[in-house]
Amino acid sequence: MCAAPSTRTLSIALGLLMPFAATGCGDDDPLAAIDRFEKNRQKAQAKMDALEGEYANCAVPTSPAASDAFAEEWKKRWDGIEKEVNRLKSELNSVIKAGDKRFKKMDEMAKSIQTKDMREAALAKNNALAKNWTAVLREAGENVKKMDQQVALARDIYKVIKLDAMRAQTEHKIAEIRALNAQMRSTVLELSKVTAEGRALLR
Repeated sequence: MCAAPSTRTLSIALGLLMPFAATGCGDDDPLAAIDRFEKNRQKAQAKMDALEGEYANCAVPTSPAASDAFAEEWKKRWDGIEKEVNRLKSELNSVIKAGDKRFKKMDEMAKSIQTKDMREAALAKNNALAKNWTAVLREAGENVKKMDQQVALARDIYKVIKLDAMRAQTEHKIAEIRALNAQMRSTVLELSKVTAEGRALLR
């Protein structure tokens, strides 16, 4: 009977282990790591809710100077969003690492069972649990990639508005801005599955 697949292997393949992850808490308890992740996810969600509401009714710039000011405010707001995204990625890495340690301990215990049938049954249960968890992480990895792309798009929108202001034009990109805000809000909401599934699988 094979041991449960390592979630670390999957996380590396998805590019989820970031250089700054080492700065996070070293808690071995996956539920504690999930709670920290959820706290940061809710904070990011609140910021996106506020941002989406604000830009849903924002005034359209009517002059190059107003467009320039609009762009700078947009950049300021998304600087804050990018920080929240980076915190989420760091906390997600902590969840992955804590989960990996949990599965390693579970496999070590299962392998120490002397009765063959009982040992194989225990390893099979570990394997099934790990497969469910890696499916959750795979989806989380896709959402992390989406967030990185959305942050990059926000930067591009800022540059386009700034350039048009320099040309004495008033390109405001309101439709694109509202769409991007909604997309990021949806992506952050999708990450709540890590919390829900993690608490169910790793309790």
